[in-house]
Order: sequence, then structure tokens, then C-alpha cells
Amino acid sequence: MEQQTANHFFPILSGGKFYPVSLGRIVLAFYASNQKELTKYELQHKTNLTDDDIVNGLKFLSSLGEVTKSPTDTLTTTYFSFSTQGSIKSLENNIEKSRVVLDGLENILDARDTSNQSLNNFIKESIIFYSEVLDYIEIKITEHFNSKTFT
Repeated sequence: MEQQTANHFFPILSGGKFYPVSLGRIVLAFYASNQKELTKYELQHKTNLTDDDIVNGLKFLSSLGEVTKSPTDTLTTTYFSFSTQGSIKSLENNIEKSRVVLDGLENILDARDTSNQSLNNFIKESIIFYSEVLDYIEIKITEHFNSKTFT
């Protein structure tokens, strides 16, 4: 998997934004590798990204808890690994952030008058739809991830 496509990776659960293509490539490099740890050089080779893209992507993914620096760093080489627990926590955090957005939509709906009932109904149905989707995703996160240990 040396050459990767420019598809966005998990856009639904990335804080309301698409992962930049560079982040998707970094995550996919970890997924596709049989190695538990990768160096910055190995990530560059697998993703064809620039050094700056790799450094910035690793910083961002580290801030989400999805990538960690290995405690086995040497003086000359830093190793990075994909954190399964951090990724699960990131999914859970994105659900919480999405619920905050839905709460905001409910407040907006409450403040609207009835002059555009069609839009009011759309907002109401959107809130119901996304709430149900988030409920389902929470159930599936618990079913597939929280009851298992990934080490």
C-alpha cells in the first residue's frame, strides 16, 4: 500500500470536519502496516507526504490521542504507534461534540417563530435523525470497542 488514494477517512466522526487527506493517509499507513510502530521516515515512504505534512499530521493525531510516541524512542529515531484506545476515546468525544451541536439546533428551533414552518419541520426532523444516528453509533461503539481490549 505504498500509493494511497485521496479519499477522506471517517468524515462522519471527525469532529464535524473531514480529516484532511494527509491525516487519512497517516492513519491508513498504520492500519495497513504489520509493524506496531513506524518512524516518520517510514510514514513518509508509505504516504508520499512531505516532512511538514507528516510532522503536522502526527502532532494533530497525537493531540486527539490517536497516535502516540513510543516510549522506546532512541536518540536518533522516534517511533510512533496508532493508539486504539485513543481512537475509541476520540470517537466517543466526537459523539459528545455532535450532541452539543444538536443541543444548539434545539435552542435555535425553540427561538424560531412559525413564519417558516417548512424549515422548522426540517430542523426538527434533522435533530431527531441525527440523535437516532448518534444513539446507534454509541451502541455500536460499546458493542465493538468498549467491551474488548486492544493492546
